[in-house]
Amino acid sequence: MKVLITESKRDHIVIKWLNNNYGDLAPYETDKFPDYIFYMKNGEVIFQYNKEAGVAHISYDKIWSFLESFFGLKYEEIEDLTKQWVERYYESDVTTTSNHRIFNPSEVEKHYKLDNL
Repeated sequence: MKVLITESKRDHIVIKWLNNNYGDLAPYETDKFPDYIFYMKNGEVIFQYNKEAGVAHISYDKIWSFLESFFGLKYEEIEDLTKQWVERYYESDVTTTSNHRIFNPSEVEKHYKLDNL
């Protein structure tokens, strides 16, 4: 059975899914990467935000690939919805989002764990 939903309802469901699964991310900043805020869940980087460029790099493994496969969204649709989500719920001025690899996640995660012992 195939269920058809409107684009606006789908967008609402996607934002709700993002909030239910990633609405409680902890911001983490470190002197090692002063231009970035890393948003963490269970010690893992979920997205990183470049404060100067306004770019949010969204985890492909945790978020982007799920939105592609489960919701069947295209790159531009995910870019738009994740931009709205980050701006609204993490109060960041986002120019764009991407699924490019988050740089040095293991190094950031190591520092985060040490800082939160």
